[in-house]
Formats: sequence, structure tokens, C-alpha cells
Amino acid sequence: MSAKRASLAAVIGGSLAGVVGWDLVQRRHTILRNYPIIGHLRFLLEAVGPELRQYIVTDNNAERPFSRDQRRWVDTSSKLTNRYFGFGSDNDLERAYNYPIIKHAAFPVSAPDGDPGHPDPAGPLPAAKVLGGARGRGKAFRPSSLVNVSGMSFGSLGGAAITALNKGVAIAGALHTTGEGGIGAAPLVFSDHVALPFKWAFPRVYRAFAEEGLHHDVVFVGSGKLGIPENALLALAMGCDMINVGRTAMFAIAASRPSDATPAAARLAWPPSRHGCSMASIRR
Repeated sequence: MSAKRASLAAVIGGSLAGVVGWDLVQRRHTILRNYPIIGHLRFLLEAVGPELRQYIVTDNNAERPFSRDQRRWVDTSSKLTNRYFGFGSDNDLERAYNYPIIKHAAFPVSAPDGDPGHPDPAGPLPAAKVLGGARGRGKAFRPSSLVNVSGMSFGSLGGAAITALNKGVAIAGALHTTGEGGIGAAPLVFSDHVALPFKWAFPRVYRAFAEEGLHHDVVFVGSGKLGIPENALLALAMGCDMINVGRTAMFAIAASRPSDATPAAARLAWPPSRHGCSMASIRR
């Protein structure tokens, strides 16, 4: 009996050692490299998470500051995997408050020369205004990307993550604010009760400039959980000329294998396709 137990222990030990070795050399999941074996529990719990939340905890839209559906969208977008959600929306559309509805336009822009039946979905989508144009600045320019990446704390993310973000936006033709970011960590009362959410704050700012006739001379850059498409479109409809994303780009890096971190950041910084919805109709 003792020999059988020793053999069983040797098999289990060898198997675990093999898993540890594989976790340390694989390049797809950072969490497994940092936490061999234990990291697999995260994926196991994530796999059974929908069932647990459905009957025990919460639904896919209840978590904050980003819901599970939103984080899943970032994860699949950064990896270029399936971003489709089946069987329709699980949001309570009839009773939701301030719920954005997007006016879809299948072909909102002109088709490229030589291919009139197929507008290019990868066409550039620049900012709505020229930075410095209203004041005649010598180096005024129109940012080539409507969506750009905010500055985030170098001390918190580290050099590798900041470099991945910087190289990613370069691939996407976007901009990256390289200064320190906003309030990433703060006392709870500060996070919960100081300053206004974007949806409340921006209309006040825009209205103040509009009442003075200055809103056409100012480039409004929106930021604050705008990395989710419906939030970005709402910001544009409210008057933003550009948007900056922060945490969604950071999520993209965390979700990707180390060698793909830079392309993942590029995919999250890339502007929304002009093939999918009409920016002009949304702005009106």
C-alpha cells in the first residue's frame, strides 16, 4: 500500500511540476506566469461565473466600475476573438434611465474610388476640430484619431506597460498623453463623492461655453469611462470633439499575452469604424 501511495504521490507531483513548467514558459496568459497552478483557478471560476452570478451573486451588468460584459468586450477586442453576444440584449431597456439608443447607418460615408459597393471600415476617423486652429497657432493640427489614450501613472503601471501603450497608439495613429494620469487610487469618500460623473459634468461645461459663444473655438476632449463604445458615442453626441480612454487600454494589455500587448493597445486606441454608425447623425 505504501508503494502505491508513493507512486501516486510521484505521479501527482510530476504532473504539478509539469503544469508549473508550462505556466512559466507560456506567453499567452500573464496571470499564469505570475501565479502557476493557482492562476488556473481564476479561469475555472470565470468559466462557471455566469451560472454562479445568475443564481447566487449578480448579473453581467451589475458590477462596477466596469461590468463583466464591458470587461469581456475589452478582452475579446484586444485578442481579436469573438465579440458577439448571443440571444439579444439582457439589459432592461424598457425601464432603464438615460439609456443611449444609437441611430444605425449601414453606409454613412462614401465608398472609396474604384470600389463603390464597399466603404472602407478601416478608414481614418480624425478629430472633429483642429487643435489650436481657433487661435491661429503656428503648429495647429487636426489629430488623426478621434480616440486617443489618456496619461496613466507610470509608477503604478511600470515602464513596460507604458511603453506598450505608447507603441500601440503609434501603430493606431493615435495620441498618448505621457504625463501623469488622474486619480487612480484615492480615499473612498474621494472616489465616491468628489467631482461629478462625466454625463453630469460635461453638459455643464459645454453649456457655459455655448452661452458665451465660445463652444466652436474650443476643442472638447472627453474622458471618464469612455472606452466603451456606447459611452464614447454618447460623449460625441453631447459635443465632444475627441475622447481619451485609459482603463480600457490598460485592461487590453492585462488581457493579452506579453508579446501581443502593444497590438492590443493599438486595437483599443483605433477609432470606431465609420462603416458601422453615422457620426453625423449622432452629433445632430
